[in-house]
Amino acid sequence: MEESDLVERANPGSGTADATEEGAPAPVPAAPAPAAPRRRRRSILWATLGVAVVAASLIAVIASSRPAQDITARSLLLGKQAPPISGAGLAGGHYSLAELRGE
Repeated sequence: MEESDLVERANPGSGTADATEEGAPAPVPAAPAPAAPRRRRRSILWATLGVAVVAASLIAVIASSRPAQDITARSLLLGKQAPPISGAGLAGGHYSLAELRGE
C-alpha cells in the first residue's frame, strides 16, 4: 500500500489522526445505549397502578350489585287488567284488546 492511498482523518474524541484507505469509512466507537430515565419508569408505574385501581373498583361494584331479575318495578298497574282499547289497524282492519285477551 502506497502513502498516496492513505488519507489521514482526525478523530474528534482523542485528538489523534487515523490513517485509513481512501473511500473506507473511519471506524466509529459504539456508544452505550441510554438507560430509560427513572422518572419515566415511575410515571408508567403510577399510571398502571391507577388503571388497576379503577378496574378493581369497577369489578367490585358490578359483583356486589343485585341481578336485574330480582328488581321489580313499582307501579300501581302491575297485576291489574289493561283498559279496553280498540282502533283501526294499519292494514285497514279493526283491532280490540279484548279480542286478544288470553293469547
